[in-house]
Amino acid sequence: MSSEGGGPEPELAGPDSTIDLVRRTKGGDGLARDQLFRRLTLIVRRWATGRLPTWARYRSDSDDLVQDALIATMRNLDRIDADGSSEFYAYLHKTLQSKIFDEIERAKLRPRASGEPAPALTLSPLDTLLNVESLDRYQRGLARLGDDDRAAILLRIELGMSLEETAAELGKPSADAARMAVARAVKRLAEAMQDER
Repeated sequence: MSSEGGGPEPELAGPDSTIDLVRRTKGGDGLARDQLFRRLTLIVRRWATGRLPTWARYRSDSDDLVQDALIATMRNLDRIDADGSSEFYAYLHKTLQSKIFDEIERAKLRPRASGEPAPALTLSPLDTLLNVESLDRYQRGLARLGDDDRAAILLRIELGMSLEETAAELGKPSADAARMAVARAVKRLAEAMQDER
């Protein structure tokens, strides 16, 4: 599969886990930094797809949000206390969400040529499946989970990584172990969402 630029698409998982690349990058390894940036670009691009409403895309689009989130993450890498990839992915996801919300808020303040207020938030494909109340409960429930459970859901469900890729990122010994971790995380998420009613 190739990316938009015609070159090969970066792999989500390779011989090094994301957290190995983070540690090596923190240690000053430039090759690890480049590999980490390529891997994270694909991951953040998947998360960002469809999240920025059309009406909010004035001079920014999803690629701009991806770049902003990656630059912010890489700039703060030494300050990110991530013992495992789950904590790192949680940080990265939160950074991207913050950039998206900031852009939506800026778009709401921007004067419109027609003089009309900004339209209601256009939902992403995931958001469309859930109503606004359920989406709010999902986000609050996700925030209540531990880092490992949150990462399992983000990697497997939101990003659509294969079980093998999810296992590699979570440090699980097999795809079956990753499947079990995701199943447990989904169960805990459902319980957390039930508590949010």
